Amino acid sequence: MIHPSEQVRTKFGEAVDEIVNLSPHGRWLFQQADKYEIDWGVPGGGSYTIRHGDRGVIAIDPELKGNPAAVAAALFHELGHATYHPPRVDGDLAHELERLEIEAPKEVGRWVGNLVGKGKEGAELGKRLGFGIEKATEDGCVAWNVNQDLTDEGHAEMTRIICCRQAKSAAKQRGDRRLEAEADEALRFLGNEVVQRGNRSWEQMQKVMITRQGADFQLGQWIGDHLHPSTDPNSTYRDYYEKGEWANVALSFEEKERLEEEPAPGGFDGNFIRPSELSPYQPWVQSSCRVDPSRYRDRGRGR
Repeated sequence: MIHPSEQVRTKFGEAVDEIVNLSPHGRWLFQQADKYEIDWGVPGGGSYTIRHGDRGVIAIDPELKGNPAAVAAALFHELGHATYHPPRVDGDLAHELERLEIEAPKEVGRWVGNLVGKGKEGAELGKRLGFGIEKATEDGCVAWNVNQDLTDEGHAEMTRIICCRQAKSAAKQRGDRRLEAEADEALRFLGNEVVQRGNRSWEQMQKVMITRQGADFQLGQWIGDHLHPSTDPNSTYRDYYEKGEWANVALSFEEKERLEEEPAPGGFDGNFIRPSELSPYQPWVQSSCRVDPSRYRDRGRGR
């Protein structure tokens, strides 16, 4: 049994706490996220994590109320986001992209013009080369960040699988069949295939065939093409993040500077905001996977 001093208490009720406290890694993650406001989100807003420095918000979809296994699963996933910060390409490079957009065509045009000695023709060729350089840099920036976003999703999902496996094992050792069933339901929250893929990556990690980051990347790439964010259920994760990253690139130099200086919209006073109300530049937002709550209502465990 876990000593009371080591147990954590969430705002989601004793039934959820029972599952969370069965996982040593889950308890540790919850303690690491002590500067996050962790509570129910807004109806229709899904589950998501907002990161801003060492503070943030974890919002759990209120449509999951009444199903402790689903809430615990969503919480484990979001804790994975909150305690993981993959490197991203933005800030200085985004500013450099703005400089390239303004100056590169002229600079390259003058250089090519001098090289070929054909004045106007050289300048026109240089202009095309300059915009080519800009586009290639933007494409690379977006591609890198989308891969990082998907690796972040893979990390959150691997975290959920690890925590649920620990909870299920602990319940089984206790001989508590009810809790074991709850933990198993949390494990299969997004279906069997993602669990099988996560387990495969876990086994490869144990054999030192891949690193944890490699496992996160593998699972994230699969998630990108097969699962949908709860905040944008009509898009795959890959589409969702590509739209966000291109919106980031499209912002003006002044807008980027303003957003970098201001805190995340809405503050962290407990009044949760819908991700759709955020600015298009959202490096602090990670959405959770989409789950149809009707399957729980059909079993009498929904709202």
